[in-house]
Amino acid sequence: MIISLLTSGYSVPVIVMLAIALLSSATLSMLVHENAHGFIALKCGDPTAKVRGRLSMNPLKHFDPIGLVLMLLVGFGWAKPVPINPDNFKDRKKGIILVSLAGVCSNLLLSGLNLFLLWLLYPYLNAICMLETAWRLLGFLLIYFLEYMVIFNVMLAFFNILPIAPLDGFRFVDALLPQGNKYTLFMMRYGNYCLIGFLAICFLLERVGLEQFSVFYQIQHLAIGLVTLVTGG
Repeated sequence: MIISLLTSGYSVPVIVMLAIALLSSATLSMLVHENAHGFIALKCGDPTAKVRGRLSMNPLKHFDPIGLVLMLLVGFGWAKPVPINPDNFKDRKKGIILVSLAGVCSNLLLSGLNLFLLWLLYPYLNAICMLETAWRLLGFLLIYFLEYMVIFNVMLAFFNILPIAPLDGFRFVDALLPQGNKYTLFMMRYGNYCLIGFLAICFLLERVGLEQFSVFYQIQHLAIGLVTLVTGG
């Protein structure tokens, strides 16, 4: 996404506004995701995230440099996971399931909210962008912030439902499976390698012109399609 901005042909002030919208939307999306995990964990009886100061919208408390860079470059990434201790849950299985779903649900809600705001405000913001004044930069900033919020949150939600450790989808599936099952044992040992391999395959498919077979291309295409449907192009 950063690369597309640099090659977009926009003037430098507009590119600066778009970069601000890109960074702020990516950061906010991941902050909400991680705080949702911590908040639901607290409601289920585990205060670990709160005790360690991770129930916070301060980006520095959740910052993961690699995850944020990937988010900006390709549209998916991660923040530093909030600490969770399932042994503190009032109902361990239910707690794990709810905490696993919390981040994904928060991102889907955010994408829906920003899509609605984009639909509501786009005619007015687009009119501001047509002005030959400094206000047009604010119009660009707000439009692209809302668009990126839709795209990033859709990408984050679908990325995290993958049943690969250490993602939320794996925690959800693991909670439903019996203890000591082979899938959990395999993922606990090789999950990171599986995730890296999966991402590498998607990246290579897009580089060789087979993006229609890339899961992340299809998800991003879906998110962009929603934005286009609301903005009309």
